[in-house]
Amino acid sequence: MAERWTPESWRSKPVLQMPHYPDAGALADVEAQLATFPPLVFAGEARNRTRLAVERTAPFGMLVQSLVIVWYHLAGHSPHVVEERRQRTRWYATKTHPSYQDMLLKLRRVLIAAQFRADPQVDPTLEQIHAIRLAWADAAA
Repeated sequence: MAERWTPESWRSKPVLQMPHYPDAGALADVEAQLATFPPLVFAGEARNRTRLAVERTAPFGMLVQSLVIVWYHLAGHSPHVVEERRQRTRWYATKTHPSYQDMLLKLRRVLIAAQFRADPQVDPTLEQIHAIRLAWADAAA
């Protein structure tokens, strides 16, 4: 039988892809702060829904997450994202890859920029898309 998951159960698993944090107190402070934040992508509270509703919304939430990750790696990736995030937040001192939040913020910025184009009736050209990406990359730097 599979082990029952709890929020603390992950600590008993072997650490494979995590930097070493020498200050356990500072790590606990950051984890406590992060625990107060709302989820990045929310598919609804499963325990408040019927089984059928969960079966419909949970896969959709996973699909949305997957689409954001694929979009980021195909169109939105910039190596400066990690560097900028390291400077802005102290708990990312050893960050080497963009987080899901980085990807989601980048997508939101591109979508907002696309909404405020001068002529929303015309599809953007590749040059316009590239210019928007460069503008957001410069703004993030």
